[in-house]
Amino acid sequence: MVDRDNDKNPVVALREIADDVVDNDGLREGLIGALQRVDERTEAEEEAETIALLSDPTHMQMSEQELIRALQSDRDGGQEERY
Repeated sequence: MVDRDNDKNPVVALREIADDVVDNDGLREGLIGALQRVDERTEAEEEAETIALLSDPTHMQMSEQELIRALQSDRDGGQEERY
């Protein structure tokens, strides 16, 4: 939005901000929106997954702590080892 004058991208970005060429609030909201994690699962879907997990015969052998850890891992996106 400003003349580059053979400047690198960070310099051009700073010049755009200094010249009020870009909307700071719009940039901030765009960045926040891009970084937010949106959980699209509904409560009913989560409950159905929990019921399916509990009805799986392999879980009958799990201790209560292992089962809670597995449910929390599923809720948090499966980041941890389930078993």
